[in-house]
Amino acid sequence: MHLKSMVQDDNEKEDLWHLVDEFIHLRMIEIILDNLHEDLHEEFLRMFGERPYDESLVTYLDQNMAIKFPILVENEMEYLQNELYEHFGIQKPVKLPVKKKKKKTSKTTSKA
Repeated sequence: MHLKSMVQDDNEKEDLWHLVDEFIHLRMIEIILDNLHEDLHEEFLRMFGERPYDESLVTYLDQNMAIKFPILVENEMEYLQNELYEHFGIQKPVKLPVKKKKKKTSKTTSKA
């Protein structure tokens, strides 16, 4: 995101980044709970509260959700980004198509 161009004051930039971080955090919790069986919500929230950066949480989610956690995050990130752009009134950057590189073929010549 281009928050640098939105505000000049360093404190305001820090506040905006905090808001964006909080927004993403809350949305990711919401997305996880939407995809995790309701019977497991309390257990997950307890585990997350005790160890929010523990990588075993990803394993827990992968074992208990129909969709793998990294795929869920990947699917939701573009949606979240668009929502943040809209919320802050920022025009979404245009993605240019990426050209695939052609593989070089090696030509062999035979000497007779």
